[in-house]
Amino acid sequence: MYRQPIYTDPQVIVQNARAIVGDSPIYAMVELITNSDDSYDQLESKNISVSGLIHLEIVRKRHGSIIRVIDQAEGFDKKQMDAKVGRYGGNRINETGVQNRGYFMRGLKEAMVGTGYGQIRSVKNDFL
Repeated sequence: MYRQPIYTDPQVIVQNARAIVGDSPIYAMVELITNSDDSYDQLESKNISVSGLIHLEIVRKRHGSIIRVIDQAEGFDKKQMDAKVGRYGGNRINETGVQNRGYFMRGLKEAMVGTGYGQIRSVKNDFL
């Protein structure tokens, strides 16, 4: 049997993200908060004490609004950043074999694309 990967035009990804996020930043905020909560859950499953802090910052402007979700959870190293942020879609099972609530590793990217822009900063093992 012949198998051929299906390639997706980037415009389809943008259309899909905007259809899900719409004109409201609420979906983006929920996605980012859920990601923070999942990361805290990962740490707690390893019996690591966590603060549970999820700081939300919203600066509403006519153009160039800012949404920030800041936590003190796991963070990403370069390898994880490439795997979780550098691809669209994929397996939601984490390194401990537990399935996260995620939506095929798409939610974070859809939140950024749907709101028009995104930037991720992460600290892990004292590395930014």
